Amino acid sequence: MVALLGLYFIDNFQIQSKMDLDSRNKGVEVAEHYESLINYKLFVCDLKTVFKDESFADVFRVFLHFAEKMRGSDLDHVKLAYQVLVRYILTAEDFKLVSL
Repeated sequence: MVALLGLYFIDNFQIQSKMDLDSRNKGVEVAEHYESLINYKLFVCDLKTVFKDESFADVFRVFLHFAEKMRGSDLDHVKLAYQVLVRYILTAEDFKLVSL
């Protein structure tokens, strides 16, 4: 169980650190994580905060960066949420189209 927990946090940290490489992403806070410790087929991208100076284009750019970083992942679905409330569920096929 400890090994699974460690892998879960390492994977989530790697994804977030890749997103932080682009300084334009600083005004958009997103929590990205697998839905559970055992199910690596369902990923959640949860928009937490958008600062006043940021636009829709900034939020969309963050989503495109997220899709690019997750391109090689073997996912079934991606949940897009805003402050924990799920707004959309994308199938893996739809998500891969976004990441092209």
